[in-house]
Amino acid sequence: MNKEKELVAICDECGSEYLKSKSEMMALCPECSHILYGYKNCDHKFKDGRCTLCLWDGSRSKYIKSLISSGKYGTIRIKLNELIEKAGISKNKLSHRAEMQRTQINHYCNNEITRLDIDVLARLCTVLECEIGDLLEFVPPESK
Repeated sequence: MNKEKELVAICDECGSEYLKSKSEMMALCPECSHILYGYKNCDHKFKDGRCTLCLWDGSRSKYIKSLISSGKYGTIRIKLNELIEKAGISKNKLSHRAEMQRTQINHYCNNEITRLDIDVLARLCTVLECEIGDLLEFVPPESK
């Protein structure tokens, strides 16, 4: 079936458009129905900021973000500030060399990224001459 002819809906939770045929719940995109109710998620493949399979745009509501950051699965910490300081480079120079906007650099520095872009990570590693493990750190969930 052609995606242009498929029914598109707006997720009640995150507000993203999604293809109705790709979600097991009527009012939720595949991502929200997976996080909230454990339904099968889409195997997202992003292009130009949107999943080519279900049309989800990566949006997350405050509630979904709070569930994810609750520590149940741990988190990924971006150590860009430390690498910038170690390299002795300014954020302005890094944004120029990595061909990124300064605001995007700030989002990475402040760990305000919810979806990592592998092209951005490659640029940062190239400019800072580091490995991905130098830039990203997995912080396991707190054991209870």
